[in-house]
Amino acid sequence: METKKLKNLILLLAIIMLFPNFNYPMFEQREPGARITAMGNAGVAFTEDIYSPYINPAGLVFMNNFSVLFSYYSLYPYLEGMDSIKYINFCGGIPLHNLCTVAVSYNSFGFDYYKETTFLIAPAFNLFYRMGLGFNLKFYNVNIKNMGNASTVGVDMGIIAKIYQGFSIGAYINNINSPTIGKDSEEIPQYGVVGIEFIPINGLSLNFDVQKVVDKKLNIRAGQEFRIIRYLFIRSGVQSDPTKYSLGIGINYHLLSFDYALLIHNTLGNQHIISLKFSLSEETKAIYTERIPKRAKEKPTAISEVEYVGAKININTATVEELIQLPHIEPKTAEKIIKYRETYGTFKSIEDIMNVKGIGPKIFAKIKHIITVGKKEFPEKQKIPVQTMVFDLNKAQMKDFIEKGIPPIIGLRIIQYREKKGIIKSVDELKNIEGMTPKIFKKLKKLVKGK
Repeated sequence: METKKLKNLILLLAIIMLFPNFNYPMFEQREPGARITAMGNAGVAFTEDIYSPYINPAGLVFMNNFSVLFSYYSLYPYLEGMDSIKYINFCGGIPLHNLCTVAVSYNSFGFDYYKETTFLIAPAFNLFYRMGLGFNLKFYNVNIKNMGNASTVGVDMGIIAKIYQGFSIGAYINNINSPTIGKDSEEIPQYGVVGIEFIPINGLSLNFDVQKVVDKKLNIRAGQEFRIIRYLFIRSGVQSDPTKYSLGIGINYHLLSFDYALLIHNTLGNQHIISLKFSLSEETKAIYTERIPKRAKEKPTAISEVEYVGAKININTATVEELIQLPHIEPKTAEKIIKYRETYGTFKSIEDIMNVKGIGPKIFAKIKHIITVGKKEFPEKQKIPVQTMVFDLNKAQMKDFIEKGIPPIIGLRIIQYREKKGIIKSVDELKNIEGMTPKIFKKLKKLVKGK
């Protein structure tokens, strides 16, 4: 026991003596995870997923589904035979509705003798089209073995705006309330960051940040992410104070993501950081940027129906990306269209789209020539007595599947199948959905029949 205590003390002293110019104060900024670290931590205008709370919480408003993140790395790994200093982080987030997203995070840093923990709650709000405002409420705790512990609260604020296609700006202030901790009221680091993101070509994101830590020099950070193929990404970055270089890769396959970063430091040596992410959305940043539609410069007010035969947008099956190609249909309105048909069933006529809030006669007049409800069999499909289902597969949302004990991934695929086919006539149609097992199918059948 005494030997272990001695090792811990030696480790702490070694860190202070060997690296006097890089002595971590309490709750110094840590590497946020492999994806952003590989880009030199330049991402205040870039992030729009579960990494957002660590770099700019405002980016959460662009997260489109439930996600969880786990990250890990070891500091000073070359101190052989001693307890390494570990950073472990877990974060989960979910959009509550179109206007708000909430994430929670827990992370710990240290070793047996000294440990910092932070619990974080991050709400983010959609101010208006393509602009978000986010906050972090952080609960800090430091524990030094045989010496006690101390706690405090910090507040962060961030904003992000997509100015136009391929260009975004962001700003973030860490610990805006100037928190202190312990009997000696030690100040927890405060800093602010401003930055931009530029997408010159599809799949390539370039980022540039300027960070100012109180009582320190400016830290210039630059990084890039490039999609080589659909599931493979390469990243690199650099920052000036302290000088660090980084590179990494990302592998995103369906709902899972694996990220790795190599951080090169002149004094501390190399660090290997890994992160794992699970998300109910398959979209990634680089893919999403390709899906931003180019708006038509001319309004199709005088276009005849003949010109659009075979190219109309089916409002009963169209995705958000397809719907926002229509004149005057913004992402929020597109989401309302999808929400309407999930709640009330498919549109029987194109005029029914005016039942969606935000679409009046004026907008309808500009889009009626380029939308359709599909072939004539749609009204006939509505006559199928799907309302006899006790558990309605045509209206059930993700939370309904989860409440009934159906795995989230199966619930997601049922919703995707429903959007593609227009209507589910029988539970037997779902037998061949990827991942469906006899046990889950039997449970679904019982739910639908009410047995």
